[in-house]
Amino acid sequence: MSKQLIGDEIARARSHLQQQPLPPAHQDELTRTLADMELHLQVPEPAKTEEFLDTLRGLEARVEAEHPLLAGVLGNLVRLLGNMGV
Repeated sequence: MSKQLIGDEIARARSHLQQQPLPPAHQDELTRTLADMELHLQVPEPAKTEEFLDTLRGLEARVEAEHPLLAGVLGNLVRLLGNMGV
């Protein structure tokens, strides 16, 4: 069930990115991270999960002021990964 919730949050993040794009560097980093997370959900790699958390936390902090809804979605992803024991 948690994997489904993470998949739903990834879809929400992509929707926000389409509606309100980020600066190119942040957009590319987040797009790449979301795609990697989807692959990770299929074949988990413990070391990669910590990298996702670090990336998501950093992106959340950088976009919070101008894109609060997207920052909230990223925060949800961090919490969901944490709830899965990551």
